Amino acid sequence: MRVGQTLKILNSDSVGHNAKLDGLTSANLQIGAGADVDYKPGFQESKPFGVSCSAHPWMGSYIIVRDNPLYTVTGEDGSFEIRNIPSGIELPMKFWHEVIPSGSMQVTINGASQEISRGGFELPALEAGEDLNLEIVINADAFNNAL
Repeated sequence: MRVGQTLKILNSDSVGHNAKLDGLTSANLQIGAGADVDYKPGFQESKPFGVSCSAHPWMGSYIIVRDNPLYTVTGEDGSFEIRNIPSGIELPMKFWHEVIPSGSMQVTINGASQEISRGGFELPALEAGEDLNLEIVINADAFNNAL
């Protein structure tokens, strides 16, 4: 999500929950049955932070707060699109998943094996209006070994 956006946290259950946010601005928001609360981060976080329910420990998610519009969430099939990337400059690209370790790992990008560190690599500079399609393949062992 973006700095300054409001996140509406909904509780559609028939029991109460809390949203325990473990970011730099920690919060513990009580959410009654059928209710909702708003959360509005004031600044960018350096990494994803957890959101959990203290009463129901199996419930959890993560939030990434950025101060730019260049982020997205993947679809169920893992695909994603980021629009309006500035042209003419190389930009760092970073992906994150809760169970993948943050060290270096081998991935395949458009058929070429590449070692990346902490989920990051450089996007080449694009021309104005140019699209770049990347197929990034992460070996399933990266997930299996982390569990």
